[in-house]
Amino acid sequence: MATELTPHRRTWRLGRALLWFPAVALLASAGAGAASREVVSSLRPLLMQAAASGHAEGVLGGAAAQGLSQAFGSTEPIEIDVARLHALREPGCARLRVVTRQTGIHPTASAPAMAASQAMTYDISFCDRGTFPKATGQTAR
Repeated sequence: MATELTPHRRTWRLGRALLWFPAVALLASAGAGAASREVVSSLRPLLMQAAASGHAEGVLGGAAAQGLSQAFGSTEPIEIDVARLHALREPGCARLRVVTRQTGIHPTASAPAMAASQAMTYDISFCDRGTFPKATGQTAR
């Protein structure tokens, strides 16, 4: 026999459900970070997108990712973020900052003290057409 919920009990159950919803949503979104990124086999498409729109993010896939994963003993995704620092004089070209990161790295014989999470940051000049700028030493427009 089913028991009927009183208004008090109905409110209590709804309140409890509303308290748990943000925590569940946060946990679900934390695991979806790499899954929501575009998979790329090279850095070029991300550089082109960031030069044009200001930002791009992706996950390295293909042979390059397999080689790096074997070298570092990690099967975790290799995430790449690219941000435009400033435009260059040449139309469509920009100075970009690239951040590459991977977690779950295991120490190797050649690098026994390597941290489990690694990140590499560097700057590069690149154009939205997929090439390097023609002139070197360009400054912002």
